[in-house]
Amino acid sequence: MGSAPSLGERDYVREGATQTAVKILVVGHFAVGKTTLI
Repeated sequence: MGSAPSLGERDYVREGATQTAVKILVVGHFAVGKTTLI
């Protein structure tokens, strides 16, 4: 039980993963938009 991450740590990790996924989506969206414009 002591090794299990606390609720705050789990939320922090989930928040970081969500921000990373959003960044990847935004970068991918811009990359696709630029290639279609050219």
